[in-house]
Amino acid sequence: MVPEFDRLRDVMIPWFRNNPHAIPADREGQATVIAKAIAESSRDEVYTVRALRYELERVIGANLRRLRTQELEFVLADIVELTVAVSRARDEATEAWRGGLSSWRSDVAAYHAQRRLQDPTLPRRPGALRARRQSWFPILDAGVRQCRAMDQLLAEETTLMHQLLDATASVSVARDAQAQETFTLVAAVGGVLIGLPALIIALYDANSVLPINTTNALVLLPVAAAGLVAGFLAAFLPGRERAGKIGRFSATLVATAAIIILLAIAGSLVNPKI
Repeated sequence: MVPEFDRLRDVMIPWFRNNPHAIPADREGQATVIAKAIAESSRDEVYTVRALRYELERVIGANLRRLRTQELEFVLADIVELTVAVSRARDEATEAWRGGLSSWRSDVAAYHAQRRLQDPTLPRRPGALRARRQSWFPILDAGVRQCRAMDQLLAEETTLMHQLLDATASVSVARDAQAQETFTLVAAVGGVLIGLPALIIALYDANSVLPINTTNALVLLPVAAAGLVAGFLAAFLPGRERAGKIGRFSATLVATAAIIILLAIAGSLVNPKI
């Protein structure tokens, strides 16, 4: 029994009832057939992990076309959790095939015989020929090979998930940097478009409208309109390509020049009070 999982009995009993393999009468054969069947079904679950990876790749591809990064952060968390689970499963598979499905606990000769089948360079051990004549020995060898195949498949999945994690993290960082760049651009354009009216108002002397109250607050409308224009310019014009930068700069320059001309004309029409 696994101490961290108290429902192991509930999982194993239905599996024994649905097990398609014939379980022999001797205890060694029973343990071997059950271990091989579990190893085979575990290897089949790797394809479920692969399907989950495909789905994560599809979700990432769909999110790349969107502007928000919050969903990418959730996907990153899912990839990390799945990578941890796959890595632990691979550790179990590695231990299982290296330990010969723990056959060394009950039959050391069978364990060494199976090890020599995988690596013929290993020295001969006494009792190996007798162990290979056991009826359950081919099943033991098949189970160990299933674990080894599972280890190789999970190694490939782990590598691909780490690459997917790196790629997703890079995209998320790039999105955050782009958002910061957009914010900086909005602040810069807004500073220019709001600062110029304020500067010209100061040059023409704003004492006549001070202090600002409910009756003369309309003088702030040009400043607010300039800020809205700055936001629209930074939000809707293309950004990162060279053509986009040229278009953004040209539009901002035209808007700034227009505001200066309008304010200059308005100032020339006003007769200051003496």
